[in-house]
Amino acid sequence: MVLLESPERTTRKLPSLPVRPFSVAEYHRLLAVGILKSGDPYELLNG
Repeated sequence: MVLLESPERTTRKLPSLPVRPFSVAEYHRLLAVGILKSGDPYELLNG
């Protein structure tokens, strides 16, 4: 289980899930279908 702390200092439990980087094609698809939107807080690493 992963614990995240929000700015309001509340702790949420998230299920442990595998993490992997998205390919450029997957990133563009996430934008195209509306999962990611312009202005949403996300960061491209090494991209």
